[in-house]
Amino acid sequence: MPLLRRIQGPVRLRGLDTLLVVGLATAACHPARPPSLTTGGRALWTLEAPAQLVEWRTFDPRTVRNRLPPAVRFETVGEVARQGLPWALRYLEAHPEQEEWGISFVEVVRAASFAIDGRSPAWGEDGAAGLWFARVAWVDRPASVDDGRLLLALDAWISDSDFAARAGALGYHWAVGAAALRHDPDGEVTASVSAPGLEIRGNCRLARAASEATSGVGRQSILPPATSAIEGLVRVAFSGHRERACDGASHWSITGSHPLAATTPIDDLVFQFGYRFVGGVYGR
Repeated sequence: MPLLRRIQGPVRLRGLDTLLVVGLATAACHPARPPSLTTGGRALWTLEAPAQLVEWRTFDPRTVRNRLPPAVRFETVGEVARQGLPWALRYLEAHPEQEEWGISFVEVVRAASFAIDGRSPAWGEDGAAGLWFARVAWVDRPASVDDGRLLLALDAWISDSDFAARAGALGYHWAVGAAALRHDPDGEVTASVSAPGLEIRGNCRLARAASEATSGVGRQSILPPATSAIEGLVRVAFSGHRERACDGASHWSITGSHPLAATTPIDDLVFQFGYRFVGGVYGR
């Protein structure tokens, strides 16, 4: 998942400025481990040494209205612009027709170690997971939920159907789709997702500049879509992101009848890596 940080003033992160504003404390060095999760969780999710391609995109909420749980609403470009954030003001000036559009990210991620409740997916040499998550806010915020930025899992794909079924029974939303990510020694990162109605192809040529350390710790809460039978939510904690820019020739190609194919990029692709991540399933 992309790094989300608390920013006190304008900070540029590949053109998004303060888009990634969500309650993280930054640190001078990589923390040894993520912050502790609240008690009461089950079905522990662990992720070690991941690598991922990430891009932030706007979307028309009408195309995914059936996935929005009744207790939350989509955060929109317009409301973020009214907060005075430079990236949103610039984007809205270029796309005034998208004032009521939502804010999301798409990513393809692979990790050296990934397990839910002690079980790992069988996903092959370049196997990965694909995610499409949106920023949401509680309509009436439950007092029991205060774990960082709230996200809605619009879709999540992994190729191992048995793992997807087991994880779903434990409270994690996964659909079956073929995802892959490859990082070649020459600096080329390629990613793909093939799912019903959707084809994603990502290409990132890493910029020549040295890697940018973006260390911090934080928490997120992830809701399943309303179309899922899952009733709880997932709380996660993470630390130690690093990031490298992709050069100007890098891009996503997203095609098909899936709503993700009708989204609009906010900024360039980025390559993130090296963080640690833990999570668990909780009641709402």
